[in-house]
Amino acid sequence: MNLAQEFLLCSVDDGGQFHNPKLPYGFGVAMLADLALRGRLDLEGAITVVSAEPTGDAALDRLLSDASQGGAWDPTVSGLAGRIAQAYFPEVTA
Repeated sequence: MNLAQEFLLCSVDDGGQFHNPKLPYGFGVAMLADLALRGRLDLEGAITVVSAEPTGDAALDRLLSDASQGGAWDPTVSGLAGRIAQAYFPEVTA
């Protein structure tokens, strides 16, 4: 289980619902933190890919692949957390 999944489990109420509107951003930050803890990202200053080696976690590897290819990659935690929230949060909470 990755850090973002653990974050989501801690955020579910007794009825199995998510109620905090900021939750998707916390999820995005948790994904970034997980990749940083695994030595794949550097979060100091602009976010940079340190290693593109897969982690073995499908969601993290997809994000890492997106980051490694650059493009519209936002180098700030706040900007990227928002993009992750839009791109990944609906997928894992469906």
